[in-house]
Amino acid sequence: MTELDRKKPFSSLEKDLFLNIIQKYDTILTCKQTNATSALKKKQSWEKIEEEFNESSIVTQKASTKQLIKLWYYEGKSKGV
Repeated sequence: MTELDRKKPFSSLEKDLFLNIIQKYDTILTCKQTNATSALKKKQSWEKIEEEFNESSIVTQKASTKQLIKLWYYEGKSKGV
């Protein structure tokens, strides 16, 4: 198991930061199209989100794209983001 496979829980500040970052990419991430262009845009957006999130001084432990997608699934979608 690598360091990014197992991460301590996200703090409330990290969650707020993440939700603010996600709002910039909301239209791309919630697009229902499944073609290659849309898939590529989504992948690139998630890479940018990971980069922005991990570069923040608020973040105590870096998170992978996979972990951020899970966070979005459980936090963002339930809050309408």
